[in-house]
Amino acid sequence: MKKLLLALPFSVLLAACGAPSVDELKVSPDLLRKLNIECGRLAEKGESTDIDKCNNAELAQKELIASMNKSLDKK
Repeated sequence: MKKLLLALPFSVLLAACGAPSVDELKVSPDLLRKLNIECGRLAEKGESTDIDKCNNAELAQKELIASMNKSLDKK
């Protein structure tokens, strides 16, 4: 929880400075969620989602899912 509270203001600052990295998105689920929504809206409009922030959000989501699956497989 402390990491989330620490990462939240940091993620807002990074969002203003350009596309957040995959690592930044992995520690900031709120920012990842917002980017996924934004990229989904772009796709609905027929606009290109082949931009850094959408690509990074997709990769971060895939890495988080792979990490969770790996954790579950160990149990």
